[in-house]
Amino acid sequence: MLESAEVIEVFLKDNIQNYYTIRFKFLNRPDDTDENTNTAAPLNIHIKSIPVPGEIVLIVSAASSYSGNFRLTEGTFYYINDINVQSSINYNGVPTAGNVPVSNNSNYQDASLGITYAINQSQPNRIKKTFEIINNVKPLQLFEGDVVVEGRYGNSIRFGYTIKNSSDITKQPTYTLGSVGDPILLISNTKTNSALRGFRIEDIRTDDSSIYLTSTQRIPLTLAGPTTVTNINIGTFTQNLSGKQIIMSSDRIVLNAKEKEIALSSKNGISITSTRDIVLESSNAITLNSPIINLGYPAIYSGVNGELLEIILNGIAQGFQTIPVVGQGIATSLSTLISSTPFKSTKVKL
Repeated sequence: MLESAEVIEVFLKDNIQNYYTIRFKFLNRPDDTDENTNTAAPLNIHIKSIPVPGEIVLIVSAASSYSGNFRLTEGTFYYINDINVQSSINYNGVPTAGNVPVSNNSNYQDASLGITYAINQSQPNRIKKTFEIINNVKPLQLFEGDVVVEGRYGNSIRFGYTIKNSSDITKQPTYTLGSVGDPILLISNTKTNSALRGFRIEDIRTDDSSIYLTSTQRIPLTLAGPTTVTNINIGTFTQNLSGKQIIMSSDRIVLNAKEKEIALSSKNGISITSTRDIVLESSNAITLNSPIINLGYPAIYSGVNGELLEIILNGIAQGFQTIPVVGQGIATSLSTLISSTPFKSTKVKL
């Protein structure tokens, strides 16, 4: 049997016997003094939603580690998530609700014990060790058939799809195109919103950090770096972010391979642009291998082969040696120039 209970405390310290355990008080037993002894563990150890003191959970009694063939009735308490009593994505507490008398003759002062924001509560709110109540977090606009994991502070994972056009929803998706039913996966992390109520929708342009996995949809993202050469050499993908793709957007993106390599491979092109410096640095070597290597845009002048140029200049110097006086002086000067000028790079090899 499931019973409603108020969360009194959440145990946070590392204790193998009390991982994610809560202390609670049954709502239907307000006169009992069991809140100091009743504890419950999460029913599912793999997927957990840790409640906050003052919130309401469902309690079930089930088999414990002591249950066996001779103790089949032995059980322990487990809790099932927090109950959506206030339709709030951030906090659904009703502090001291477990103390409200069951009698129908309860006066307003008694009933106010279970009102979250009651002014004259005879008992203080349940102590919150790490949690902060934020009143301006908006829940996501959901669509029929969505599967969504949504955090308390504006973070979410949506297993969604391209929806049919409808006037019966408050917020329309920011992505476009795609046939109805085409899948899309959105991971979004964004700051709190200004309004207390109302829905929000993911927007890769304004959310703090986003990862989008698309199938056919077009995403309204404008790249931060310059795109002049990119548009010429790789097509117009910067204006048409649609189709099967993975898009990551944030103020900073860091890829760090601690032991092995980072490999970037593309069939159609790779573009790296920035409004500031681009640095390629290696403790070993940097290799550029291509039929054509352009340095700068537009690249219209051919590079010089240092070794071949040295041979040609030495040949010219030897030719001047055959000219009396003036030619020999030119040859000497040219030889000195060849030997003293570092036109052959010790780092860049063509």
